[in-house]
This record gives sequence, C-alpha cells and structure tokens, in this order.
Amino acid sequence: EVSAGLSTGQLLLGQLSINKFNADEAFIGHPIGDADVLIGSRIDRNRALNDDRVAVRIKPVASWRALGFSNLQSTGEHNQPNQQQQWVTVQSVISAGQATFADLFPGVHVADQLQLQRLLQSSADPCQPLPVDRVQRVGQVVAIVNQIACRRFVGRVKPRTGEVIALSGLTQKMDIFEPLDPRQPGCNVPRSELTAFGCSAEQLRRQIFVAELDHWAPVFFMPKARICQRLGERADGRIDIELETRVILEQLGIADSIESVPEELTAADGGVSEQEAARRRDFRDPLHYCIFTVDKAMAQDLDDAVHYRALDGGDCEVGVHIADVSHYVRPGSQVDKIARDRAVSTYLEQRTCHMLPHYLSEHLCSMKPAEDKLAFSIVWRIEPCTGAVRSTWMGKSVVRSCCQLSYPQAQSFIEGHSNLLKSETDVNAAIEMPEAPHTVQAVADSVRAMHQLSKKLLERRVADGALIIDPPKMKFRFGDACNAPPVDFSMEESSDSRSMIEELMVLANCSVARKLRDSSPQLAFLRQQLPPSGRALQNLCRNLAVLGVQLDTASSSSLQASIEQAAKSLDPEMQLYLQKICVAPMPRALNFCIGADAQCPNRWRHYSLNVPVYATFTSPIRRYADIVVHRQLSAAIWAEAGREPEESAKLQDAEPSLTALARHCNKKEKDASEASRRSTELHFAAYLRSQGPLNVVGRVVGVLDKAFDVFLFRSGQVGRIYLDQQDIVEFKLESDHVFPQLMLYFQGCGSEFHRLTLVPKSRVDVLLAGCQLLDGRSLKLALQLKPPACELCGRS
Repeated sequence: EVSAGLSTGQLLLGQLSINKFNADEAFIGHPIGDADVLIGSRIDRNRALNDDRVAVRIKPVASWRALGFSNLQSTGEHNQPNQQQQWVTVQSVISAGQATFADLFPGVHVADQLQLQRLLQSSADPCQPLPVDRVQRVGQVVAIVNQIACRRFVGRVKPRTGEVIALSGLTQKMDIFEPLDPRQPGCNVPRSELTAFGCSAEQLRRQIFVAELDHWAPVFFMPKARICQRLGERADGRIDIELETRVILEQLGIADSIESVPEELTAADGGVSEQEAARRRDFRDPLHYCIFTVDKAMAQDLDDAVHYRALDGGDCEVGVHIADVSHYVRPGSQVDKIARDRAVSTYLEQRTCHMLPHYLSEHLCSMKPAEDKLAFSIVWRIEPCTGAVRSTWMGKSVVRSCCQLSYPQAQSFIEGHSNLLKSETDVNAAIEMPEAPHTVQAVADSVRAMHQLSKKLLERRVADGALIIDPPKMKFRFGDACNAPPVDFSMEESSDSRSMIEELMVLANCSVARKLRDSSPQLAFLRQQLPPSGRALQNLCRNLAVLGVQLDTASSSSLQASIEQAAKSLDPEMQLYLQKICVAPMPRALNFCIGADAQCPNRWRHYSLNVPVYATFTSPIRRYADIVVHRQLSAAIWAEAGREPEESAKLQDAEPSLTALARHCNKKEKDASEASRRSTELHFAAYLRSQGPLNVVGRVVGVLDKAFDVFLFRSGQVGRIYLDQQDIVEFKLESDHVFPQLMLYFQGCGSEFHRLTLVPKSRVDVLLAGCQLLDGRSLKLALQLKPPACELCGRS
C-alpha cells in the first residue's frame, strides 16, 4: 500500500523534522516547496523519530491548521496523554464564523453546503498557489521508510513506583528513562538493569545514561529500552566540558576516535615512488610552480594546495591541488568502511573527531611543506582582468608544497607586507621560510595576484546571481589547561584570504560537477540546495520590515541585490544582524545522485550559488562524499582516454546504493554541524560561568507588547528581554507609529521617573547574566536591561 501510494502521489515521502521547542510538532517538506506539512501529535508521528524518512498521508482540509486565529478554542482529536491538538483547524474557524472557506482559500467559489463539505473532506489543495500565510497542510505518518535516526538515547532514569507489564507478558519492575533531547520518546527500562551501576536513588537522579531502544509495539505509548552505558554525573552549579562533549557525541551518534590503524595503511609509505610519479603530471619543478597551502592556524589535515603563475600573452595559470585520498582509500577496504560509516569529520572547539585515521589524514595525505604528495589537480588558464576561464585540465598529479600559510599570514601578504619572518613579534603573521629556492617574496606575490583574480571570480558569480551570505562565527581563546573554560572569545569575520581560497574551491567544484554531469549523468554524485520555502521567506521579510529593510525574494539574484542595497543604509552592527537573519531560512545543501532525476535538471540546482550543477571535490580528508566524487572523476578521465580505470576508480555503486549513500552522508554532515554548534554553545556557557556576568551592548531587533528582542553583536546572538522581569516601574507599547515603540519608565531620584523609548535598531546596554544549556536546542540567555542614567543625578 505504501509503495502504491508513493507512486501515485497519494502519499508523500519526506524526512521528519521534530520541533526542538515543541516536541508534539513535527514536519516534512512538501514537494511543491511552498511550506512544510505539519505532523501535529506524537500519535500521528507513529513512532517515527527525528530525521527518519517517512511516508505521510495528508489529512482532510477540515483538519488543516488555520493561521492567525489563536484566540479560538482548539479542538482535540486524540485521547492519549499530552496529545491535545494545539492548533486551530480550518473546520473550527469556519464553524465559528471567523472566516469563510473563500477567505482562507482565495479564488475558491463555494456554491452550497454540499460543496463545502466535499472540499473540507478532500485532502487535495483547494487552490494553487496555496496561501501559506493563512493555512498549513496537516498529515500523519503511515510508515517509516528508512530508519535514519539513531535509536540510542542519552538521558536520566526516573524511579517509578509500582509494576508494569513488559512486552514478553511477564510482570517486571520498570523505571522511566527520560531522554535529554525532548524530541526523543520517554522509555520503560527494567529496574534490574540499573542494579549493576550501584547508584542510590539520589545518585541516580544526577547520572547520565545511554539507553538503546529495544522494542516499540503499536499499542504502547512508550517503547521499551535497555541501559547500555553510564556517561557520568551532572552536578548542579558547574559545567563539566568533557562530560557534556560526550553527551553531544552520543546523542548524535558520532564516534570519538578510531582505535587502531587499518592493516592496509600500516605498510603504506608516505613517499612517492618513481613508478607512481611517472603515471601522473608532475608539479614539483620549483622553477615553474610555487605551490603552498592556506588554512586555519595550526591545521594538520591539509586537504588542498594552490599555485599561480603568469603566462605569456597576458593570461595566468591557477592550480588547485587536492589530496588524492582515493589512492589510499580503496573501495571495500577496511579504511573505506570506516570512512563510509563516519562520512564526515566533526570539528568541536577543542578536538576533532576525524573521518579517517590520523595516520592517513595528518600524514599520508596532508599537504605538508617540503613533502612530495599525491594529488588530484585542476588547472585553469584564465584571463585575469575578467576572470574568464579559457581552458581546464583535470588529472592525477604529484605536488610539493613549499610552505604552509594561515589565513592571517596570507591576509598580511594581501595587505602589502612581504618580509615576514618567524622572529617577528606578531606570530600570527610570521611564517616559516619557504623551501628553497622559493622565497617569501615569491609566495607573497602569488598570494596577491591570486587575491586579485579571486575578486574577479567573485564579481562574476554575483553577476550570475550567486547569493553571498557569510555571518561571523564565534571563536574562543583557550588557556593551557585541558577541558577548561575559554579565557576569551571574539567574532571571527571573513577575510580576503579566506574568501580567496573559497573562490578557487567553488570554481574547482563547479568544474568537476560539469564533468560528472556530462560523462555519467545517471550516476553523477552532486550537491544541491533547494530554494527556501515560501513561508520561511515570508517570515524573513516580516522580521526585517520592522527594521525598515525590504527584501526581494523572487530569486537568489534579487535577494542578493536587495541585501546589498539594504546594507548601504545600515551601520556595521546591523549589517551583522542582517547577515545572521538572512542565513536562517536557507536549507542545508544536500548530496544526491542524479539517477531518476536525469530528465529534471532544475532539481540539480544549487540555490545560493545559483549554478546548474555543483559537486564537492575539495575536502576528501574530511568528507566521504568528496571521495566518491574523486572516484567518479577519475573513472571519467580514464574513460575519456579510452583506458581501463585503475582499481581506486572502478565504480561499483549503482544508482540506488549511491542514493542511499547520499542520504547517509547528508545525515552525518547534519549531525556534525549540529555537534559543532552545540560545542560552541557549551564553551560559551562555560565561559560565562567562569568569567561572570558580561556588560554588553545590543540593538533592538523586535518589539512585542511585553518583551523585546535584542541582538548582541559581540557574541552574534539574539536574546529576548521580558519586561515583567526587569526593574521597571511601568511599560507600555505604542503601535500607532511607523514603527512600534516601547515606553519604559524607571525610578529616578525622588519622585521623578526616567523614561526610555525603544524602537527597532535602538541601542541598549544589557547585562548578560548567564545562560542555560538546553539539550539539542539553542542557548537560553539570561538578560537584564541596564537602566539609563538618571536625568537628575546622572547615575544609573
């Protein structure tokens, strides 16, 4: 039935996303892409977990959510605990006389009551386009097509009095396992399994355990699980960074380290044999190629190196050299199975969970200076004044980097410095001397020429409609103690040196994608980004309209143009907020195999880059998808030459397995990104706990009747200040102005009151008193509004 329903379109296939802040709500994307389908209760979720691929049946229009009618009484349709319907339905709005069917679905003419009932009982959209600002489709899960979510939960045990009947029919004493992530279900766990840990009832309350889902019958509201590990004890009043990091990794199913080096790597030699070099293009001649790496300071897993040289006739040659990981990671090998399972490296604040063994990622493949390395290279002949590509060469190579630059060091070259030695005071700008015969001046000249070219490449991308959104990220400075809180933090903004490398990597990925599309369209392993949903863009425009910013969201090109125009009227602080809020509605880029979509090229597009095809080729040390692309590209090059591909390039995966692999990589990449985000928030919380309250300056970005939202530009965060929790005598909202105004009255000297008027973009002084870590959700900031100076005495 499910297969038939999916093939006819009566059922929808999608990935379940459960609301972090209201676990009774879940969503899947609709094929039209205008808005998500609401799965409005745990019963309708039918035991599916977050990220599972599910088949969903759309419910009748009568039960769809009507938006903007929160004053109506919700009508529940479930009898189970906590299953009360929390939204207002189309049926209830019409029955209450608050709106007609035509009000909710413009353009639909209802002749009589019989037609109205027929429309309400149908599951089809009554009109197109659907007014997503008025109604939302509602569905229910009828099947779990792929169990993608991890069935291991992290949480606490809550002792229960009494007995329950276990699934085997035997009466057992059971306790409740409460996952820290509210999106996961509470479970029954046998009390007998807890005795091995020897915890008292009081100790049990503070212990963090890992439980594995055992059985979940349709007739039970809670599944049965078994305790398999104890992670540690959460103590009140302090943050254990090591414990909380283990919690993050366990919750997301990320393996921390690779225990041993696979056998096939122990005999691998880090050098390049003459036989292997003879089969490749040689870029080691120092008279022709000045190759170097540009990466984060202290980076050890160097995926890529670059070179630049001027050619006769005014053109230039630019090369991107990517570590040839697929030479060492052969299909079906032990190390391939490890990499395939992990799919991506996870970067936390003080450690990295590598996809590959350290011996491979930091020794055999890493493009370290003064070492011969096997690479996969792309070399372009480019007209430097316009950035136009005249010709492209791709193939296996052997390279030798002359030096390792950090982004700050390359930035110093771009800014005109050329004589940077290790003995200089600024260690971030100082570099090791390049391997002879290369000189610092030669490297600096290459960086500057490459930077000028990258600006032309960026201009061409923007002119072609690319969307450039790059909000700053928080970075920490640590002391010497391991797992200690940070000693300081700042916002790391993009630099010209980072942008330079990014432009070359985008050019390389686009070149590879076109090659794969043309050579093997059925199997091409590409990367797409869908457009944001209509509802997400509506919310973005609504939030920015309060700040006087108008956006054109018709396309990525028009959105970029309107963002640039809006930025001209904003100061630097509000420009940071503009970047932050505009990135929020953008969906994640996803790996996919063209396969069945071979006749639908519009589905291949990458929205933000605004290119017809895109692939990820430039990070094979940290992404398995890139290894797959390397293998496909190698096979395409060998086939073009009419030769049998080498063992590492033989394609053994068919389209269905590549599609399944793409989904697996997408899930792992999403989890790695979530782990990085949570690690940053964990360390920020630990910093606040150790350093005490912070006096920060913010800008008002949203005004409500009893609260307002403030953007803290030092940390790049948005928090809400509730006025009934502040030291304020009185407050009121005046909405009869162009922008809403909050009038706040503070006690001044004697009987005088001091008034503060807040409007969008107002600057306010805030005390960041602390924050609360909410497992799997965003930090909850504790903010206090600092009173303004008294008009009489000048003191706060």
